[in-house]
Amino acid sequence: MVVAAAYFRYGTNNLPGAAKAELIGCSVASVAYKLGNLHSYVTGQGSLDQGSAQMRSVVAQLRRAGDRDRERLADEAYRRRSR
Repeated sequence: MVVAAAYFRYGTNNLPGAAKAELIGCSVASVAYKLGNLHSYVTGQGSLDQGSAQMRSVVAQLRRAGDRDRERLADEAYRRRSR
């Protein structure tokens, strides 16, 4: 949820490295890979355009949400991750 919300916030999978590392507390490469998967799924381009069931669910939820709701959902997910 946190990574997908950042993807929709920035409108691209090209986030600065520091922003990627801060998102979920794992390696920059891991977040970059997830952003690439999201981009492929959202745009229908690339070899990873199917995505996992969880990714499809999160993308559908975020597409329906407005900007404020996306931020709220991302904040809630970030807090859950930090516990």
